[in-house]
Amino acid sequence: MRCCADAKGGRRLEGGKVGAGQRGDWRVSRLAVSSHSVSRSAHAAIVHDEGDGMMSGERKRRETLMIAVCGVLGFAAILVLSVGIASIRDSTDDSLADLSRVQARQSAPSTRRAASPERLEASDPQGPVPVGNPARWITADDYPVAAFHRNEQGKVGVDLQIAATGSVVACRISESSGHESLDQAACRALRSRARFAPARDANGTPIAATWHRNVVWRLPS
Repeated sequence: MRCCADAKGGRRLEGGKVGAGQRGDWRVSRLAVSSHSVSRSAHAAIVHDEGDGMMSGERKRRETLMIAVCGVLGFAAILVLSVGIASIRDSTDDSLADLSRVQARQSAPSTRRAASPERLEASDPQGPVPVGNPARWITADDYPVAAFHRNEQGKVGVDLQIAATGSVVACRISESSGHESLDQAACRALRSRARFAPARDANGTPIAATWHRNVVWRLPS
């Protein structure tokens, strides 16, 4: 029985060894599988880390490229803006210069037009100017008595020679009345009463000149 028991026990023991060996083999196999799984996980982790590193490097290169592109575009924009401002400034300066030339051309004719009347006025000689009222230089009291009694009347044309001082220096009959007494009476009255401002030439210098006057002798009706 013991033997059997031993045998059984041996068998049990043998079976136990076999079972233990089987269990040990299963455990080893499982450990190998577990180790293989861990190895694959580690490899996956390494691959993942390497992939992350590659993606991170690619991202950095893209960011660097984007920064460089933005810098170039910003510099180009600043350059274009500077050129535009310079062009506007140059065009403004040209416009101001053109405006100055136009104003100069417009003001020049005005100066010439303003100067023209002065030249015309200076080139227009001025004749002798009577001082006072010429109608009062001959009155009814100057009518010759003899001519009055003879009923003589008529018109006398008189030219007075005026000196540069404005005084009357001569009297000439340009048109006779037909009566010497009336002609002489006209010259006599004018030479004694007529006063003038002298005539002037284009430069304003006083000069001698002639002044014409018609004297009408008429009897009361």
